[in-house]
Amino acid sequence: MSQRSRRLLFASLTLASCTLPGAAQCIVDQWAGPQPTGSIWLGLRMVADGEWLAVTNGSTIGPGEVHLLRRQPDGDYAWFQTVESPLEIAAFDFGKGLDLRGDLLAVGAPSFNPDQAPESAVYLFEFDGTEWNFTERFTAPNEPNNTNFGRSLSLGPDGLAVGASTEQIFLPQPGPLFANNAGAVYLYRREGDGWNPDGRITAANPADFDQFGAQVGLTRTADGLDQLVVSRPGADFYGSNAGLVQLYIRQGQSQWLATQTLEPQSVASFSGFGEGLALDGDHLVVGSPRGGLTAKETGLFDAFDYVAGFWVRTQTFAAAEDLTSSNFQDAMDLSGNQLAVGTPQFTSIQPDQGAALRFERVDGLWQQRVSALPKFSQSAQNFGTSVAWLDTDPPRLATSASNDLTYGPSHGLIFQHEWQAGACQTLFSDLGTVSVGEPGSATLRLEPPSGSEGSLYFVLGSTSGTEPGLPVDGQVLPLTIDDYFLQTLTQPNTPPLPDGLGTFVGAWGTALASFVLPPGLDPALAGSEVHHAYAVIDPLLGQVVHASNPVLHVLVP
Repeated sequence: MSQRSRRLLFASLTLASCTLPGAAQCIVDQWAGPQPTGSIWLGLRMVADGEWLAVTNGSTIGPGEVHLLRRQPDGDYAWFQTVESPLEIAAFDFGKGLDLRGDLLAVGAPSFNPDQAPESAVYLFEFDGTEWNFTERFTAPNEPNNTNFGRSLSLGPDGLAVGASTEQIFLPQPGPLFANNAGAVYLYRREGDGWNPDGRITAANPADFDQFGAQVGLTRTADGLDQLVVSRPGADFYGSNAGLVQLYIRQGQSQWLATQTLEPQSVASFSGFGEGLALDGDHLVVGSPRGGLTAKETGLFDAFDYVAGFWVRTQTFAAAEDLTSSNFQDAMDLSGNQLAVGTPQFTSIQPDQGAALRFERVDGLWQQRVSALPKFSQSAQNFGTSVAWLDTDPPRLATSASNDLTYGPSHGLIFQHEWQAGACQTLFSDLGTVSVGEPGSATLRLEPPSGSEGSLYFVLGSTSGTEPGLPVDGQVLPLTIDDYFLQTLTQPNTPPLPDGLGTFVGAWGTALASFVLPPGLDPALAGSEVHHAYAVIDPLLGQVVHASNPVLHVLVP
């Protein structure tokens, strides 16, 4: 290390603001679960409301779980509690259905096992001010029938809708005995301290593979009516598997009146209108994964507003990208003037890398904005498996990549994005774990604020955490001074950071560095946590002008 570089760092060595344009997407946080190990597919489902974010994971080797993250005073989310099925028979798919409203959480476990019937179930948990507690369990009344009961869920102001999209429906005679996979919806209503059944709805003319109840939504519109939205994506009335959406109004105990049918606008075959659905008050967006404004199946969206007692189509629009086979039907979220669409099988750089598309309503019409993308793209990463709006002003979105391998194969990772200047993470790692016993390294990607070309970067580390950080020149380097910090400071460009000191070059001023463990380390180091961050030094000012966010590496055997 030159005397000049050392002098600059010591003389000039709250994270600094990122000066990317306001339209850019910025990753402001990442979350890998309470224990970032194992193949758990973190983020299979995700929903946010108020101060809570609920995130599921599922595994073939362990029980499904729902993690509750709570918003902190600084706006970030921190893990609060993990809930599991109170019954072992529903453990493996616990969380495949999910909804959250205020202090109430609904969790679906839709699989059916004839050896342990009835298994399809919905579990309710309630927050009592201290912790989330299991309070109620609903089971599919028509099991054994493989109903998929609980795969779709919606909590209304005082009710719950449960979709059972593959339920067999018995038909009047003479004629076929039943319709396979026709589907049904079950309603429950909160009354006092308990819940009571509030009706069962099936299609007026059920048919095979209609999937009535594939998506459900409960809302109370501005005129005070409780309305139920039910999708039927396999219906053939407007073409083979073109789909439809049915509207119902609650008229009394267990009385739901069908009021309106929404039909697809797509001209493409097999559009699947209703496979995707996002509802927010008096606003509804219906997704058609195979729809199109032409015969090409590129994906299509229809927007509806509730006006004077009727749902009125206000717009039919498509994304700029071709969403063919992008699998966005389970990842749509609508909040105010913001719409997010997760496309976990969208391919840009890597196959099935995924993306999260963002649309904004301006003067009543939806316009596509800058989308969210992972910084380290991976094949089959499935970024966009689920999406959930955390804030809308400025827009802040949680996006899951359920097959992300940063912390191990199929572990999954949750990203938080903002679309405003001053919020960006600028340091990323392709791996969250590094082995002390096997050769390997993690790649660090440095993406400093714009205008950093020609500036020095200095990557440093600490094994003692990130708080309270090291204040320098109005920046805070989020590392604690310890022996490892002093080693990386005084011995730059040597392992374990062989390229940690350098100069940003190129039009975008990015750089790559490596975290490499030397051979022969003590196996007892497994389990240790190592944080890295970097400082940007302006050689003309002789000052640190940016301190990055920290990234965590967990040492494993």
